[in-house]
Amino acid sequence: MFLSLFYGAKETKPLFAVISVFLGAVLSTLFIRMFSLSLADIRGVFAFDMQEGTWINVSLNSAQLISMTLTPWFMVTLGTEKILMSTSAILLGIFLSTPLLGGYYGFEVLIVIHFILGLCLGVYLPMTISLALRSLQPSVWLIVMAAYSLRVSLGMDAGVGISGTLVDTFSWQWLYWVCAFFAVLIFIFAWKGIPLSKVNYALLSETDWGGMALKSLSLVLLYVAVVQGEMLGWENSGLIISCLISSVILFGIFICRALFFDKTFAQPHWLANRNLCLCFIISCLYGFLMLANSLFVPSFLSSIGELKPQQIGEVTNIAFIVYLFFSPIAVWLAKRIDARLLMTVGVALIGCSCILGMQVDYQWRVHEFIPLMVIQSIGECLVLIGLIASFVVNMQPQFALHLGAYVSIARVLMPAISGALMNTYLRISFDEHFDAKRAFIQTGEQKLLSEDTSLTLLSLINREAYVGSFINGFSLTFIIVIIALILILFLKPLPKNNIVPHNE
Repeated sequence: MFLSLFYGAKETKPLFAVISVFLGAVLSTLFIRMFSLSLADIRGVFAFDMQEGTWINVSLNSAQLISMTLTPWFMVTLGTEKILMSTSAILLGIFLSTPLLGGYYGFEVLIVIHFILGLCLGVYLPMTISLALRSLQPSVWLIVMAAYSLRVSLGMDAGVGISGTLVDTFSWQWLYWVCAFFAVLIFIFAWKGIPLSKVNYALLSETDWGGMALKSLSLVLLYVAVVQGEMLGWENSGLIISCLISSVILFGIFICRALFFDKTFAQPHWLANRNLCLCFIISCLYGFLMLANSLFVPSFLSSIGELKPQQIGEVTNIAFIVYLFFSPIAVWLAKRIDARLLMTVGVALIGCSCILGMQVDYQWRVHEFIPLMVIQSIGECLVLIGLIASFVVNMQPQFALHLGAYVSIARVLMPAISGALMNTYLRISFDEHFDAKRAFIQTGEQKLLSEDTSLTLLSLINREAYVGSFINGFSLTFIIVIIALILILFLKPLPKNNIVPHNE
């Protein structure tokens, strides 16, 4: 009886399989969010400068981008259980050893370690929906989708407070050790829930390694260019320009190969389906739509309110709690109204939160942001559940494997691009506001002012310039809201299905 605990599964246990991949999805989202938020503390521990710290973050996310792109194919050829258990075992070793041996690691070693971490973390998200839909009855699919969407809020909202608590209350090592616990659970549930399958050597022999390399490398180069563009100076950096040009060329070659050859990796034929194409564009814009919770509020409270992540977590935790408790309501609504209407209401609510954000001033702190965060969270929940439901019911079997290779664009690349571009826009907007407000102070009057008064005026100008830049950020996001609403208008009625309502 005791020895049976060590035996693997003889038949698939759907609940264990789904729990395994869902824990992986939560782990992936939560760790990457906590790592980015705690990067300054980790840089201090290892005595890295800001640029070295960002390259570690880039290695983590670019590796995740690669594995997310390739995982759907290797799920079919190698088997889900092999990928789950091998990556979880690697993660466990890294999560346990990095805090203990970190003092002996140099910059190059940490780059490699976090690249391997990213490769392992990236396998979970592409597996989640496909494995859940394959293992469970259609009657519970919407509940699964709601649980899947919850990991976004858990990482983006609750991750702020969790990372702040772990670093400030305990130490930076706990960022890794807490995640090691997740890795153990993922391995156990995969081992006991999914039997070992045979490798599909026939399909593996048809693997388009060239297409995989072209697509993965083009996305990574684009990611590096956009994320590092602000730090390295965009057009003033040869590296950034080279990455952008190379990315366009490689992706163009990849698309040409995919269009003219039948057995190529990630064929884009699914784009001919209007609903799938529009849903994919909306999912890419979702990275911009959630900037209020993920970027604007934490950055405002940090730069103007001078609050620590643990204090900022007071308001972001509220956003997560709202998302958590509203998810069952969203599922109930999704079973009764069209997914297009669900997304429309959600995007409209995000627009309302942007309008509230345009009223921000320097006195706003945690309590003033609560209404904005509540509305934003409800809107994000409705949009994401409606979007996932639309993807699932419009999916055709011949598109599933190929579409899975593009999920990484919407899940990793576009949120990174949206955050990087918005940070650049906020910086440009800050400079414009700063110059405009500074122009009101005449140079001749500065001689009459004491040094302390000049510093006070400068700090006031700096503060108001920050406020103005965030108002502009909310305004730009509102424009994205309008674009998303227009795209939803062009969605066709959903086909017949047993998940959500459809119109004849």
